[in-house]
Amino acid sequence: MAKTRSRPFNTAEVIGIDGLFKNLHHNTGAAIDFRVFKNLHDGLMAKKKWYEAFGPNCEVVVGPWHDDDAGVLKITHANGAVTYDVIKMESHCSPSSVTPFDSAATGVGGACRDVIAMGGVPLYITDFLGVMPLDREIIVGPCALNPKAVDADRNKVCVCGKCRVMTSAARTNEMVRGMEAMCKAWDLSVAAGGFSASFKDGLVPAVVVTVRGELISAKPLMKAVQKPGNKIIVIGATGMDGNDTVHRTQGIAMIPAKALFEEEIISAKGAVAAVRSGFVVSMADFGAAGVAAAISEGVRKGGLGAEIDLGLLPMMSGADEITSLGKLYNETQARYRIEVEPQNVEEVLARIADTGAIANVVGEITDGRETVYRDCGEEIAVLPNEPTDEDMREVAEAVAAMT
Repeated sequence: MAKTRSRPFNTAEVIGIDGLFKNLHHNTGAAIDFRVFKNLHDGLMAKKKWYEAFGPNCEVVVGPWHDDDAGVLKITHANGAVTYDVIKMESHCSPSSVTPFDSAATGVGGACRDVIAMGGVPLYITDFLGVMPLDREIIVGPCALNPKAVDADRNKVCVCGKCRVMTSAARTNEMVRGMEAMCKAWDLSVAAGGFSASFKDGLVPAVVVTVRGELISAKPLMKAVQKPGNKIIVIGATGMDGNDTVHRTQGIAMIPAKALFEEEIISAKGAVAAVRSGFVVSMADFGAAGVAAAISEGVRKGGLGAEIDLGLLPMMSGADEITSLGKLYNETQARYRIEVEPQNVEEVLARIADTGAIANVVGEITDGRETVYRDCGEEIAVLPNEPTDEDMREVAEAVAAMT
């Protein structure tokens, strides 16, 4: 059971609870009634009109209503063969207004990781870009997302000294080159897509990527943790970059995650090796909110708890100055969280190591209802699975005071 709290939430807890329970990135169900899609699918499967008319039959095994890393489709072909597709759509709109090349690239990388996190391997991508008219001059950098960075006529200006002025066409080509570079790293083709240059207002472009993959695990690997006593392993190293969750809560300048090309592939090979072992019982990739989301969301979905030591995270070279808050929330790319039964940990770690990827056990599942994060023994944050209304009011007041 969760402990009775005897103190106000600290900064790390305020950021985590606000990000994981209020931010729509982690709570899309508050904006979209996914039962509509569930009812649609159930109705179609009951009728099976398409199958009867044409032969193939597609069943959604993991759909939007599951709120997991990607969708999984079971396809029964006309000849009776059965295959499983993994599908993920990812947007990296706001970050692309700050760092177009890196953020468009990380959109591709993030979608590929989501496919692997379901137990699949990526095959190809499709994309959509929506931008301002190509001859428009725009601010590219931190001030693009700063509502105070305007002149007397409400025109966007740079107040930080770190922005660039460029045309919409130049920014578009930077985004395209970023996507190309990440696709080259993953050996993926761009099979199709769409483009619009009719976005009249706003500096934030639409940068959307869909990745199709094929399932290689015996069944989809879900986020939800499975059993107390199981170990949590993190694949991939944590660095200093990617502060989106902290940016949203504290109102500081956004520092988007850097695109990691070689690291993405090394970590992906390690993750695939772990999946092929057959010993992974739950899995998630790291994205928005970093460690906190990858672990706490799985714990919440599993109705269990976890004890995590951030001091055990694999760390990037040069990240010696990273704070405990950074370890918890930085959104460094090329990372995965897997759950493994204790007796299988050494085998899984050995298979990961054989690929050249870095991984470490960072904690274990408990029978609690919260995730306790420590850093080398010092308690950093306790994130509940189900904060109360009173908890959320306290967090809202603290966020208002921060910003």
